[in-house]
This record gives sequence, structure tokens and C-alpha cells, in this order.
Amino acid sequence: IWLTSDLLCRTEVKQAYKRRCVALHPDKCSHAQAKDAFQRVQEAYGTLSDPARRRRYDVLRANPHLAAQYQQQHKYQ
Repeated sequence: IWLTSDLLCRTEVKQAYKRRCVALHPDKCSHAQAKDAFQRVQEAYGTLSDPARRRRYDVLRANPHLAAQYQQQHKYQ
């Protein structure tokens, strides 16, 4: 969802999160997939705002082979 620079600071992540939430909130957006998109934004923010999860995300994003292995191992969790 968030193909952003690795250098985004927490403030920028939070600002982007708030903008997306306002735009995609199911009570405000009538698009059929608004609820799903809103939930994906929630998940993305959870990853990008937590330092440990963000580091893992950055490592996996930088190494597609490692990301594929990680996805395979965590497929059913």
C-alpha cells in the first residue's frame, strides 16, 4: 500500500496515515472496497509506526528473495 521512501520520519507516516483514514473511512467513502482499503491502511500504519516491525519491513522490501521465504514460512499464521 505505502510505497514510500525509507527515510520517512514518524511524523510523515502519521500525517499520511491520517489523510488516508479520512479519505477511506467506510462512513465517509462510498466505494465498495472502502472497508478493505481502510483496514489495509490500518495494518500498514501498524507496521510503519512500530520500529521493530518497520525494520523487518525495510529488510524484506530490500531483499525480494528473503521476502519470498518469509511469506512462505508465515503463510498460515
